Amino acid sequence: MLQVQLTSEGAQRIYGKLEPTVIDDELLTTACFAQGPTGEAGKLAEAEGIAFSSVKQLSLAYNNLSFNRISKIENLENLANLEDLSLFSNSISVIENLDKNTKLRFLSLGRNNINSLKNILYLRQFKHLDCLTIDNNPLCEEEGYENYIFAFLGKLKYLDYKYILPQWRAKAYDKYQIAVDQMNEAQLEYEEKVVEAQKEALFLEECKKAFIDEIIGDNLFNAMFAKDKDGQSLIKLSSVAELVEQYPYPGLHICLVFALLLHSSSSRNACKQLFLTGQEEYQKRKSEEDCLRSCIEDAKQDSKRRALESIAQYKETKKAIKKKLDDLYQDSFPEVAEALLSDLRQAIYELWNDLMGNEVSLVDQLEEIITDFGRNMSEMVSGFTESVQVCFSKVRESAGSFNERLAEMTLTYAERLAKTEAQQKPDPESSIYLDRDNLVNALNNSKEVHVSVIDKCEENVNKNLKQWLENLIEDLHQKEEYERHTNRVIEINMYIDDQRVDLETSELPQI
Repeated sequence: MLQVQLTSEGAQRIYGKLEPTVIDDELLTTACFAQGPTGEAGKLAEAEGIAFSSVKQLSLAYNNLSFNRISKIENLENLANLEDLSLFSNSISVIENLDKNTKLRFLSLGRNNINSLKNILYLRQFKHLDCLTIDNNPLCEEEGYENYIFAFLGKLKYLDYKYILPQWRAKAYDKYQIAVDQMNEAQLEYEEKVVEAQKEALFLEECKKAFIDEIIGDNLFNAMFAKDKDGQSLIKLSSVAELVEQYPYPGLHICLVFALLLHSSSSRNACKQLFLTGQEEYQKRKSEEDCLRSCIEDAKQDSKRRALESIAQYKETKKAIKKKLDDLYQDSFPEVAEALLSDLRQAIYELWNDLMGNEVSLVDQLEEIITDFGRNMSEMVSGFTESVQVCFSKVRESAGSFNERLAEMTLTYAERLAKTEAQQKPDPESSIYLDRDNLVNALNNSKEVHVSVIDKCEENVNKNLKQWLENLIEDLHQKEEYERHTNRVIEINMYIDDQRVDLETSELPQI
């Protein structure tokens, strides 16, 4: 847990006394570093940067009124785990921009410029909010403002550091019952919709990760006909509705007949089977990746343990040598002291050698783990690619059968229409049937569009799957090997340099 606090002097130093204070990354970063670790740990923290998601407590409260410069709450969305926020004594007039800080439990807004009770309604979304301080704001001058807060923030436990008694809340609820009930009902309905939307979004996200989002339900069918203008024209002609009688679907519109023909059992079963296979293969890949990351973490922890053991052993050696040097102070034996100093230098070198050897060993181990993982994952990807190929072959076959059936029906109708052309005036919408060449071109275009959509869908699945694997392996090498290794080498050399500087600058006995 990281707790940060920015004083008024810090704000003045960054922005100047006459400039308004804005909450931005610079302000937050400065606050974090000001309250963060010092020394060697501080250097490492500065090198690695601030992880705002680790901040749980944030205080931007200025006690000196001449520096009350914050007028707008903003740029706190990256502090997703923030639980305790103090904006005491500023110039804030609206409670806003805290939607991402859903874990808030304590909020201090006392001594600001909040003048409307409607701001309180904004806080209803924070399910974990226990304590609110809002005293010394203009809204507190309204009669019964506390009852308003008690009624509309039903889960709040403390207001301005006072525990909210049940009888106070009950009295407030009686006063605002109708409004509170209506708001609770509307909020419940809204939250249900949000939950459903989140479930749908999660489902779609999982399907994308499994590379099967393009074959969910009727997605592939809709994609084919969305681009097939000729096919749409052919199957929507009301003048060919009489052909429905030739098929076992009496009473259905011709569009539905062709849709059912397209969604033949083989096509639907193929898509469904690929969808299920895709979900299964995704879970296998996810499990394999989780296992890999667990192995990597175990290897890093084991390496860390060995490194700490080497450092502990070095510290014991250093302590023993320094004690001997201190004991020599009375007798001052130059030869013995120089030998002890040489031993300490050798101990520092051996520590560096042990730490670097340990790090190189870890790099080799991680390389082997990632290589084995890549080989296993490639086999999984190849297996799923074969399933993709089988599925889309069946879909192409089904699309081909559909096009053949469509051609048979439309050409038959065209011949029938040609025989009656001289006897009666044709329907304008049937003009496409009067020219056989145009009709054949329309049928060919329809077929090409369907095949193109199917090919593109298969290509996307295979391309995205391959790209995902390449990116994953590259990311593992980059973060777990190169970046981690570079940072660890820097850390080791910094520690060794500190030990050497400590040796050269230590107060040793005069010899």
